[in-house]
Amino acid sequence: VYSILTEEFRRDDMELAYVADLAGKLGDERLLPYLRRAAEDSSADYMTFTALKYAIERITGEEMKERDFTGDPVFDYLAGMNSEDE
Repeated sequence: VYSILTEEFRRDDMELAYVADLAGKLGDERLLPYLRRAAEDSSADYMTFTALKYAIERITGEEMKERDFTGDPVFDYLAGMNSEDE
């Protein structure tokens, strides 16, 4: 499974959030460099970053720092929903 996921990380057309979710469920620490590299990519959207963050946290047990996604449509929508609840 590890080799399949590493191949997926190398594909241009992969669904990164889905692959990150699988990697987190697998829990293989060897996947951390791939996950961290993708999480550090400033072009990652909110949903993708969140999947990467959860996968890294699941494997390491350590909480990752949040990023500001103001301007991302999904983030702004969810933030607006939270504002209505207050």
